[in-house]
Amino acid sequence: MKVGVVGSSAVDIFAVSKFFRPQLGDQRSHIVLEHGSQLWLDNAINEPGGDGLIASLVFARQANTTQLLTRIANDLYGDIIKTIAAEEHVQLMGNIHTTQTHTDTTLHLRSASQDQTILHFTGSYLRLNKADLANLRPDIDLLHIASLPTEKSLLNKLLAFAKRNTIEVSINPRFIHTLPSKALLKILRACNIVVINQDEASLLLGTYCSCIEAAEKLSRAGIGHIVVYCNDAQSVVVKDSVAYIAQEPPKNKSIDGSGAEAVFAAGYVEQFVKSANVGLALSHGLRQAASVKTIIGTRSGILKQPVFDTLKITTKTL
Repeated sequence: MKVGVVGSSAVDIFAVSKFFRPQLGDQRSHIVLEHGSQLWLDNAINEPGGDGLIASLVFARQANTTQLLTRIANDLYGDIIKTIAAEEHVQLMGNIHTTQTHTDTTLHLRSASQDQTILHFTGSYLRLNKADLANLRPDIDLLHIASLPTEKSLLNKLLAFAKRNTIEVSINPRFIHTLPSKALLKILRACNIVVINQDEASLLLGTYCSCIEAAEKLSRAGIGHIVVYCNDAQSVVVKDSVAYIAQEPPKNKSIDGSGAEAVFAAGYVEQFVKSANVGLALSHGLRQAASVKTIIGTRSGILKQPVFDTLKITTKTL
């Protein structure tokens, strides 16, 4: 299968220290640092990140011809991403180098007890523009939108490109507050597969929903194939008025959830497009997500071979 992925590429920096922990009596989950703090790190790890790059690794490791439309800078982190893409047989597309800013970076300040504060820099991908879209190949079988562009017009152009060339479209919308809900719903209705996490689905619907509630409501809103992912809980697929419900497989102690959703979305989409089997696709996506949670970083946890043994999946007709 030929796959085109649109999304961000970044370097994740995991800085671990026993000093990164909530203050005594602080019930919040994030880390609090005093002004002027000077703290020793116990460990620091650099790993590839960004939803687009991570999704591309999933597709490429399943022996698909994979292209990634992204933006990086002409700097050290940009060189790291280019090296990783070459090693994983992912072709970088578009006007890759953005000289006005640094390559996207995510800094994870982690404590030994897994409390963490996350700092995001997304300057490079935000500069994706309509000129970059000219680099998309019309002969791809699937267009997977792993990161939302900042402008609605870019999304509409991507959908028009796919329709014009009879290409299936999947989308994993995150940080949906950047677009009005009504406009985003219209875009999602035009996609063949929509994978969204429970929190973003609730935000889109304007009220807190369980996975099954969110899937049902989005299905009634006109999305034909909706997948609602929930970290460490039941994930739900609604297609053709049938709900498929599965629990993430048993796994070792979860160490880090970074990248799990992007991996789940790409794993689900890849298997469904090939097999048209919801159970197989849901099982593969959940096993991929469970695997990457057992390590710090994402790349090493992505499975190279499809997982054909399905999880226990319950169904109900809506």
